[in-house]
Amino acid sequence: MDEVALRSYVNTALRELWLSETMDSLFKEIVAKIIAGSAESEMGAKRLRPLLAMLGMQAMAGHAILPATPVPPIFISLEIIHELSVVLDDFMDGDVLRRNQSTIWVSSGASKAITASFGMFAGAYKLLFDWLSQVGAKGQRAMTLFHTAVMELHDAQLQDLESERGFMTDLEGAVRIGYGRSSLIARAPEIGAVLVAEDIEASACLGDYGRNFAIAYSLLDDYRNLWCDARLIGKLPGSDIRQRKKTYPIVAAYLELSIPDQARMVSGFSHAAPLADRLVDDMLALINRTTAAEKTLFAAEIYRSSALKALSRFEELKGCSPASRRLAELADQFCSLDLPVAKSSLASA
Repeated sequence: MDEVALRSYVNTALRELWLSETMDSLFKEIVAKIIAGSAESEMGAKRLRPLLAMLGMQAMAGHAILPATPVPPIFISLEIIHELSVVLDDFMDGDVLRRNQSTIWVSSGASKAITASFGMFAGAYKLLFDWLSQVGAKGQRAMTLFHTAVMELHDAQLQDLESERGFMTDLEGAVRIGYGRSSLIARAPEIGAVLVAEDIEASACLGDYGRNFAIAYSLLDDYRNLWCDARLIGKLPGSDIRQRKKTYPIVAAYLELSIPDQARMVSGFSHAAPLADRLVDDMLALINRTTAAEKTLFAAEIYRSSALKALSRFEELKGCSPASRRLAELADQFCSLDLPVAKSSLASA
């Protein structure tokens, strides 16, 4: 199954799951907006998590899975959990745009968006329980990895919210939160791999690949939030500053600033969220005095390189295949960025 076919399959599976006649009409209305926003906008969803899982499965098998092979429902559940986490994250962060469209909590109301997220969570796990009744121990191992990823995502969100209350000065902590935000990406290749064979060493290599991929992916997301055009990221820039988040570039900047400027940053981030545009600009000006942008890109490159090294170890064990080569290409595509650092005001963006 190629990537276009996989994305089409995922989109169709989501529509069939959520828009069936048995679903509540209001729930269907809200979920239809989520599906349309992720699949049909000009910044349509990449379905990266099911793709990584499928490639992990193919790489472990050493060949392409036949097109007639059904996509394991656990791959669909990965995407469902991701989509509902986006809905909740947008609400908690106060983001009003996603993929250049109104976020679900804005268009449908916060209470309805939260309630629909619970419905999506229940649907994701029902898919898994129905599937587990048809598979054996391999499915159980994949389910364990899936649940671990969901809880890592949950824990990272709690840590992220907690960091807004004080000023975290720990880069390793920022990396841990970044990993957790992308834990579904991190676990996806290994989830696919364990469905094919019980090869602990090879699966661990794909797990290492996914972990480093996920961290690099998150670091670049942190970078884009501060320094990329809104049209490229599909939402208002600088939301991490507005919500007083302590992402990698923000913590890196703090550690590089003089003591008086560190005090200014702590004072600025102590204001009630969301921070006003003027204060956002002041904080960005402080950050731009440092090499935080360059440090963030450098760190992302280190993790991208580590992902590729883990993939090379996997290929030494299982051999090179079109799927493993595509995993390398995805690391280059999603875990590297060559853009100039913008030193302009966020308020005018």
